[in-house]
Amino acid sequence: MIPSLNAPFRTCCRPILWLLLCGQLVAARNQPGSITLNARIDTTFATIGDHLHLTVALTYPKGTRFILPQLSKKLGAFEILDLALTDMTPTRNHITQNWTLTLTCFDTGRVTIPTLEFQAIPPNDTTRILHFATDPLTITLISVLPPGTTEPKDIKPPFPLPKIIPWDIVALILIIAGLLTGWLLLYRRWKRRRLPVPINEQFLEPPHSLAFRQLRELQQTHPVSVAERRYYLERLSFIFREYFERRWFIRALEMSTTEIQSALRILVTEPSLCNEIGQLLSQMDIFKFANQTPTHEELNTFWGNIYLSIDKTKHEPFLFRRTP
Repeated sequence: MIPSLNAPFRTCCRPILWLLLCGQLVAARNQPGSITLNARIDTTFATIGDHLHLTVALTYPKGTRFILPQLSKKLGAFEILDLALTDMTPTRNHITQNWTLTLTCFDTGRVTIPTLEFQAIPPNDTTRILHFATDPLTITLISVLPPGTTEPKDIKPPFPLPKIIPWDIVALILIIAGLLTGWLLLYRRWKRRRLPVPINEQFLEPPHSLAFRQLRELQQTHPVSVAERRYYLERLSFIFREYFERRWFIRALEMSTTEIQSALRILVTEPSLCNEIGQLLSQMDIFKFANQTPTHEELNTFWGNIYLSIDKTKHEPFLFRRTP
């Protein structure tokens, strides 16, 4: 039977054994042929739509060639937004490099990131392919963060808020609108109270129609005495001149025969008609200014010539129809 070691001996040997074990671990870690992969996620608790970063730390000796996993746009329940491989960082015996995946997910609950398979060709044996796989990682996704947790990350950048109109501008607009409304109400009230302008029905009748009616009424008088015949002639001259005044808007009642004749040369297109009207007015002026009394035949001649001149110069556009 092997005698057992006493307690003092065990106490002295224990530190020596720990030193030997640590030395072996350090030597194994610094061994040129070792390849290690370490996968980590920046958080294990997030909300749907957050951008998560899965980082795979690669540690390998110089000369090693890695074959990264061929990924599509999906990694399990996660969508891959971006892939990034950092530059190689050399250390004493190894090279470190990080492969970062930006992921997002729109599910809730515990969601697992599947394993990623890597292949590596060691520098001392190019015919051999080494296979590595990361550990699956589980993340808890919720729709709204509970109190006390970190704020969720934005899916979209914040949009600018619309500009708010200052209160002084709003007040100015309201004042102007109130003034305009008050002015409109006062105008409508004033317009309702305003007395309508009376319409002179005399000017609604066409000039030639009024002249014809007055001539027919004058024809029914049958003058006998000298005074009646002179009044008959003056009345014919007045009806004729009033027709000119209303027909061409000239002051024929205040104008002489020469002035009327000059105005008619501009207004009437037919020269012969202007001459006839001028001669008719001149003949009536002879009786009026020479204090002569016309006979019944002369009055009837004046009446017929005036009626004919008015009929030739009348204007009735509503009676004519345009031909197509």
